[in-house]
Amino acid sequence: MLKYFSTISKARRFAEANCAFQELMIIFDKEAHEDGPAGHKYCVVNQEGINHLDQMNWDYRVLETWD
Repeated sequence: MLKYFSTISKARRFAEANCAFQELMIIFDKEAHEDGPAGHKYCVVNQEGINHLDQMNWDYRVLETWD
């Protein structure tokens, strides 16, 4: 899962509402312009999403973890 947001507060609200069933991370995606909407650099991801970004060698930074 890769769910993009324009602000970190929107990403936090989504993570809080959806972390009951899985561990989620909020990342700052430096390459979001290619897959996400323009200007949406905060991304909520699960482990599968992190694995995908790692396979693609994308540049990101984990900001917060929700579990």
